[in-house]
Amino acid sequence: PVFVTKICAKTGDVVIGKNEDGSLYSYVCEHIWDSVTENHTATIKCINEACTESVTLTAPTGELTYDGNAKEATINDCSEGCLINGAVPTITYAVKSGETLESAPKDAGTYTASITMGEGENAVTATVEFEIEKATLDLGTVTSNAMTDTLDMSHVLLSYQNQPLDGTLTLAEGTVLKYGTHEYHWVFTPTDTTNYEQLTGTVEII
Repeated sequence: PVFVTKICAKTGDVVIGKNEDGSLYSYVCEHIWDSVTENHTATIKCINEACTESVTLTAPTGELTYDGNAKEATINDCSEGCLINGAVPTITYAVKSGETLESAPKDAGTYTASITMGEGENAVTATVEFEIEKATLDLGTVTSNAMTDTLDMSHVLLSYQNQPLDGTLTLAEGTVLKYGTHEYHWVFTPTDTTNYEQLTGTVEII
């Protein structure tokens, strides 16, 4: 058939069609949604005849490293037929393991963002996945006090240049001190292990 009116914009619209013999008929628009996910985008598209409506969900872009700011997905190409009560579909965020969030995530971790079109058994959900990486702190130079007259580990006092940073700086587990000047491995464990990487390095102790 040939459609006289251009598109099916929203459910309930009447589209006029023309049969091959030239006779006209009316067609009541009803959205039938389907979804396609590719890379970091997911598109829900109406697959009903005369319907060209679609909406695309895009995962957060740019450098996705923890910085205390929310990482938001975006909705693109949402025309009149994709509006729900006059507004674009609501984006729902969740931890990949399943916990639904109240808003876009800030903490490091793996998340999903989803939108749904249609209702009941006709509802179709499109989902994109994204990951916020842990941030890396910069301690600067790590130094130690001199240990000239004892090998007691409890007397080692490590310090770092870029204070204050919340965390614990210690010599690596299993370290054995020796007299003389030697290099030893240290470990910095941030207080916020969810959002910051553990750091390691070496320090010279006299």
